[in-house]
Amino acid sequence: MTSPERVPPPDHTDYGLAALIGLIALAVYVRTLAPDVLYGDSGEFQTLAYTLGITHSTGYPVYLLLARLLGFLPLRTPAWRVTLVSALGAGVTAGGVYLWARRLTENRVGPILGSLALVISYTFWTQAILAEVYTPALAVIVLAALSLRHWYEDPGNRLLHLAGAAFLLGAGLGIHASVALFIPPAAVFVLWGLRDPKLSAQKRGRGFAVGLGGGLAGLAIFVGTFLLLDAHDPSSSFINVAMIPSRSVWGLTRAQLARPWTRFWITVTGLQWQTAMFADGLPGALRALEAYARRLPSHEFSPVSLALALFGFGSIAVRSPRVPRHQRAFGILTLGSYLFMLSVVLNYDPPDWYVFFLSCHMLVAVAVGVGAGQLLLAGAMIQDTGLRRDSNRLVAAILLVGILAPFALSRWEAIRQGRTHFSEEHYIYPVDHPEEPRARATLRLGLLPDGAMVIMNWRELYATYYIAHVEGVRPNIEIKEATPHGSGGQVAASLLEAIEEALLNEQPVYTDEIYTPLQDHFRVISAPGGMYRLIPLRTN
Repeated sequence: MTSPERVPPPDHTDYGLAALIGLIALAVYVRTLAPDVLYGDSGEFQTLAYTLGITHSTGYPVYLLLARLLGFLPLRTPAWRVTLVSALGAGVTAGGVYLWARRLTENRVGPILGSLALVISYTFWTQAILAEVYTPALAVIVLAALSLRHWYEDPGNRLLHLAGAAFLLGAGLGIHASVALFIPPAAVFVLWGLRDPKLSAQKRGRGFAVGLGGGLAGLAIFVGTFLLLDAHDPSSSFINVAMIPSRSVWGLTRAQLARPWTRFWITVTGLQWQTAMFADGLPGALRALEAYARRLPSHEFSPVSLALALFGFGSIAVRSPRVPRHQRAFGILTLGSYLFMLSVVLNYDPPDWYVFFLSCHMLVAVAVGVGAGQLLLAGAMIQDTGLRRDSNRLVAAILLVGILAPFALSRWEAIRQGRTHFSEEHYIYPVDHPEEPRARATLRLGLLPDGAMVIMNWRELYATYYIAHVEGVRPNIEIKEATPHGSGGQVAASLLEAIEEALLNEQPVYTDEIYTPLQDHFRVISAPGGMYRLIPLRTN
């Protein structure tokens, strides 16, 4: 048996196991996938993947084009096909976590258990069945990490793997900004690899150029796809739905928003959400850490999984100098990435804050796999062959039960029924009434006159846009977000001007709620379907 300090590279068996894990995870998530159009951000992605416009920050243009390609498949509804991207991303990530952990432990059972811990974790599962960007972004990170690990073994010759990893990370910024959290640790890993004393100065320079070139090529894909979708400029684009109508909230003018590079900058830098970054300093980060620590055992990982993760991170951190250079460096990359990602995410405080810890959860699952693997390897050191086999099986069975125990019943019930009743994501997916977004949007559209402008809340806006524009039910309906994040819950002065202009042009204007300060500027009249019609104030 190989020393547990010296891990051989994965072989065909490992790649077969990774593929099997990914396919099983994909099957589970497809079984429980949200069946139709959704609310909120998911409805936005389902709409803009087909109308091809820019979303809310950070635009996600590469994700939208990938979703559009999958949308050509003749499967169920167009909305379901966009959601399928999340399940595919989760499947790739689950298989990749096995290979990541396997690179750090000789044992195969441990990495399987680590992947399982991630697959059944709450946030990973619930994001895998919604039209969202998080699991595709995790797939990018895990594939880039595995490519970098393969390159590191022979940094002078495996330049294609370095270029591929850099390209993935650059282009991955167009899937989700969480990919950026892996770039600094990855860059340090690459620079450390290029310091290999066996490399000549020429090979170091070539490696640096290849890595930089791959990253710039990926970044060009991100910027290019953004500008392409921005130029397409459908009425459903977030720029037209929220940024231009409510531009006064951010002190922007029409002239500024007419420039593509301005739209790129305010979208990619997250103008709407900048106040949520590093807002409360160290006290805020400590509160977030406390909330994160409470949520891990209640929603994400069992106590056994968390104990294994601590052991796994510890075994990575204290490995002896006898461990091969490339293996030790990959362990440092794993631990360093977790600590860096955690430090950044703890300083971001949007309403759905817990979702942004998914990249950390992925690395916790890797550590679970390493910890379980190293524990089983330690048991395998027992000399008696028969006892060794039986004791390892028993330990593996105990670990499996410990990982599954808190979540097994709810997850099995979800698979049996094909619906995630354990999900709390009702704002996006009313799991007990999955037909609700379509039904409400269809009813509302059926009661609106042709050419109407509608002022709506974010939750239902894009579900309505999807039915109206993607399915072509009412393509001449124009919808604006009533109170974007940052507006303080009030209709912006610039949106009030847009309403007044529409009324002046005799365009009918409706709203789904009586937002402040609509009644100060317009007569608000009840309309069918729980809507309100806005009428100009009559003056003597």
